[in-house]
Amino acid sequence: MTVAGAPITESAPQDISAIATGEWPDREFPLGPREKPTRRCVIFKQSVLNDIRGHGRSAPDIEVCGVLVGNVYQDAMGPFVFIEANIRGNFSAGKNAQVTFTAETWTHIQDVMDRQFPDLRILGWYHTHPGHGIFLSDMDLFIHKNFFSLPWHLAFVFDPQHLEEGLFAWRAGNMVVESFVVQKDVAADATKVARRIPEQAPAPITAPGVAGEFAPANGAPVPSDSGANMLTGSGVAQAIAQPHANSAAYPAAAMEMRDLTSRLAQLEKRQRWTNAALALLVLVAVGWPIALGALAVMHGGAMPWQSSEPAPPASLRNFDLPRDKTAADQAQGDKTNADKTSADTTPASP
Repeated sequence: MTVAGAPITESAPQDISAIATGEWPDREFPLGPREKPTRRCVIFKQSVLNDIRGHGRSAPDIEVCGVLVGNVYQDAMGPFVFIEANIRGNFSAGKNAQVTFTAETWTHIQDVMDRQFPDLRILGWYHTHPGHGIFLSDMDLFIHKNFFSLPWHLAFVFDPQHLEEGLFAWRAGNMVVESFVVQKDVAADATKVARRIPEQAPAPITAPGVAGEFAPANGAPVPSDSGANMLTGSGVAQAIAQPHANSAAYPAAAMEMRDLTSRLAQLEKRQRWTNAALALLVLVAVGWPIALGALAVMHGGAMPWQSSEPAPPASLRNFDLPRDKTAADQAQGDKTNADKTSADTTPASP
């Protein structure tokens, strides 16, 4: 698929703020001219948000997915990412806690791109987390790192049950929560949706577990397992295993980590019950024929409920055995006896 815009640079750093200037089409910022550079460099059209939410609500119990379409532009203040459309991932393989882009899904997406958006590019992907909240699982991170690894590639998550949503972007090689603004090209969806935003404006972000990932505005030291990083791969397990040493200084982050820990525990419990049920079904499916075969061997090749008496000889199979008298036969006999009695008692004529 060929799209317009700057060429893809494989060596580009994985950071949305590191998008090079001077390589993108010039365009005025969709919400009006910017007077100074801002951190909010991602813009969604309201129509895109409405369609993503509608897609998620159409299947509230399984995960669905799609791609974000638009381009990177620049104005006097620098580059910005503009999400102008989305393509639903038809033919994807969705489950309660997992979704897969199949070959048919990518074929469908490419066909739509060629027909409807030949001058735009894929800027990322979206998927739903029915009842699980807003985060990127290990599988989500695997998909993003292998298919959406460029600085402007985004990941959008929507929970159709809890009505929550959030955007994730590359920051210093990690996927973190990113804020965005909305262009009101259509009326907003009537359903109220809670949006997850960054806890604070992050400073340079290092690998999970390294001290100094975020610098708080008040200059206070930051715990090495900052809750804002619990969504980056191994940082999930690390944030759960090592609670904040000073959670009182970060009440929002501590509350968010407790909420995520609770949801992950519920998900793991549900997964364990599902695995146990599947194992039981497999055991029954495999064991039932074996048990029937063992019973047949024990009874000499016949099942317990089958008769073991030998079949009658062929000479007797067509022999008419005496049958019980029917009601008609009984009535006919009674009439014959009555006629005989009447004949015996009637006097002879002179």
